[in-house]
Amino acid sequence: GTSSAWTATSNQPWAQVLNGSGTASGQFTVAIGNPGNVIGGSTSLTATITLTLTAVGVSATTLPVTFTIDQTGSATRGPVGQVETPAQNSTGVVGAISVTGWVVDDIGVASVKVYRGCLATEPQANCQSGLVPGVSLVFIGDAVIVPGARPDVEAAFPNDPAANLAGFGFQVLTNMLPRTTGTFAAFGGQGPLAFYVIATDAEGHSTPLSRSWTDTSPTPTSITMNNDSIAKPFGTIDTPGQGQTVSGTITNFGWALTPDGNTTADGTDTLMPTNGSSVVVFVDGVASSTVAYNQCRGTVGNPVPAAAFCNDDIANIFGTASPQPTFTARTGNATKYRNLDAGRAAIGALNIDTTTLSNGLHTIAWSVTDSAGRADGIGSRYFTALNSGPDVAGGAQARAAAPAAVRGAATSLASFTPAAATVWGRTGFDLETPFAVVDPVNGVRSVQIDDVGRMELWMGAGVDGGYLVANDTLRDLPPGSHLDPATGQFTWAPGPGYLGTYRLALLRGNERLTVDVTIRPPADPKDRQIQMFVDSPQESQTIDGPITIAGWALDPHAWTGAGIDAVHVWATSVFLGAATLNDARPDVAGVYGAQFQSAGYSLAAPALTPGEYDLTVYAHSARTGRWEDARTVHVIVR
Repeated sequence: GTSSAWTATSNQPWAQVLNGSGTASGQFTVAIGNPGNVIGGSTSLTATITLTLTAVGVSATTLPVTFTIDQTGSATRGPVGQVETPAQNSTGVVGAISVTGWVVDDIGVASVKVYRGCLATEPQANCQSGLVPGVSLVFIGDAVIVPGARPDVEAAFPNDPAANLAGFGFQVLTNMLPRTTGTFAAFGGQGPLAFYVIATDAEGHSTPLSRSWTDTSPTPTSITMNNDSIAKPFGTIDTPGQGQTVSGTITNFGWALTPDGNTTADGTDTLMPTNGSSVVVFVDGVASSTVAYNQCRGTVGNPVPAAAFCNDDIANIFGTASPQPTFTARTGNATKYRNLDAGRAAIGALNIDTTTLSNGLHTIAWSVTDSAGRADGIGSRYFTALNSGPDVAGGAQARAAAPAAVRGAATSLASFTPAAATVWGRTGFDLETPFAVVDPVNGVRSVQIDDVGRMELWMGAGVDGGYLVANDTLRDLPPGSHLDPATGQFTWAPGPGYLGTYRLALLRGNERLTVDVTIRPPADPKDRQIQMFVDSPQESQTIDGPITIAGWALDPHAWTGAGIDAVHVWATSVFLGAATLNDARPDVAGVYGAQFQSAGYSLAAPALTPGEYDLTVYAHSARTGRWEDARTVHVIVR
């Protein structure tokens, strides 16, 4: 309850304390040194760090340090891990996708780099060999290693140092990848492509990561792109860079385009509104502001004169019949991108004051909606804010790693009673989406989002803190999240690298709101179909008297609950009624996840006139607002 001066000291010369004193909140680092070769030939050493406070009545705290040294010079292994998204052999890929997975090492992972296969039809100067035997590669970018993003891997590899830094993520805009079918073009994102992900450890061992961590082939991740048929906005963020450390006021630059239905400006055009009103910047899932859009970074002027055509990098990639070098003069636009017509451009920008953010890891993304109402989130990435303040000790690396730090034992939550408050929520970047009640099942509320998606909860004022619960410990709320105690609004827009189910504990007074957030990879269209079944009656069953129709139905991509808001039952042409929803189905939850615990439905219908009937059950999706599927059983009534 009071501030105190403190000091941290080590009892061993090889365990060196940096930033070892302060007042109130602070952070110190223990580094490894070897003065006078005190380590010598040791393979295991221990030390104690003593934290002493001047506050009256506060005892000193001791922190044990264990140091393991490999003296063989050859016994250490290379990194171990796997690539998990995008899905192997995905087809019809358009726009932005995430390349994510995990990697651990017995010393420490230094980098995770993303490459694509070199094409025989492209300039071979682009390519480099020797990274993967027999394969030439083209470098795409460095993935961000995301602290605390994969507690499942941390639990599976408890003896690897920094296993709590196992997750990695990198967003790729496939429109900026080459055309791999027909005549080669450096941009356009069309045809098959293979990704290669190479992890390198602190000693220089490199491992190409396959789809399974036990596969040493290695097996690349293969996709087939189809950006010629893209029918939604796309683009990306240019600044801040992925994982960049920033301070003060920064300019967030990016760009967005959307395809028209044809290559002619004819008065029926689909485009991004030039006033930027539909390009919204989200920081940690919170809507910040719209951007100043319709800007050109070429040489023709900004804003672009009415009769001129922007000639910046984006305009010369997407506004010409074939990509041209930046600043090449453009005299027309024969493409589908009306924002690259005369007097228009695709760049947007917003100034962001990072001093209003806490020091540490954050996410940023844009929500873009075109004039036809088609929307998407683009540019999702991490950045680290590092401004002055009591928590700045240890620098950017220490602050970025904070989400993996243990803050206490999960058992301490037992003293909080489950909150009975009504919780409203929604998912996605569209701020016009209506809210819905998020009901608890066995005290836990469940929400699903796509990777690099967004969720939003409203819980009422007074929610003043919270934790990520992982491996029986408490961690900080994850990067990309924001909690406003004044309103009870909680948002989370995870960047690339989060995958699986994460338990959040949000606290209000002595109450606890438990929320399970499942982050899933984008599904193939066939996997978005409703799943349903009629348990009773069974096919060709003979029935005497009243009929009970029961079964289960769910929308796998529902953001919360079973995602079914109506089930209607018909007997041939006779409407029997609307079924009761939310019946408990633990068997279904065992297959599809706890979110679908209440996927059951049932209807007690009156007896029918003797004869044969087709009983048809129709399910209505809350997500799409349509009757999406039906199941029929034939019965005989006596």
